[in-house]
Amino acid sequence: PSGKEYLLVDNIAPDELRQPSGARFVKKPRGEVLTVSFIGFIRYLERNLEIIDRLTRDERFRVEYHGAGADYQRLCDYQAALPAAQRDRLIIGGYYDQQRDRPQLYRRADIINNYYPPAVRVQRLATSNKVYDALYFRRPQLVARGTYLEELIAGWGVGAALDAAVRAGFSAAL
Repeated sequence: PSGKEYLLVDNIAPDELRQPSGARFVKKPRGEVLTVSFIGFIRYLERNLEIIDRLTRDERFRVEYHGAGADYQRLCDYQAALPAAQRDRLIIGGYYDQQRDRPQLYRRADIINNYYPPAVRVQRLATSNKVYDALYFRRPQLVARGTYLEELIAGWGVGAALDAAVRAGFSAAL
């Protein structure tokens, strides 16, 4: 709009954007373990704990969380209380250096957990930085049903929208 000033804020460093990510998506053969990674500020843990519970019960998945945030310690406590088999399928990487580590974390992931619960209006309408990072690194995304992210992901054909509150068939749907 005329008369407005805009400030460009890069989520990805401009130097990084000038070169291809070097990432490509390779669909794993049936039977190989899929890594579902959450990369970023750890919060909104309630629904994510449901996702962790469903996926770590399934040998086909490994779940990774990389980052810090309001719910980081609670996530660590949750992991410690899991049965051994589930605990082994949940990797908590903690803080990472955005410039140095983020590209490798995205390249290592098979699916990006971009699930923000739709219970709060701002979460239903928001687009997280993970949307653009996952696109840049060519990774499909898991998002919540009933959100704007569901519309974007469906329109672009780059992921799946699921409801973490639904127990039956969650991991099979993913």
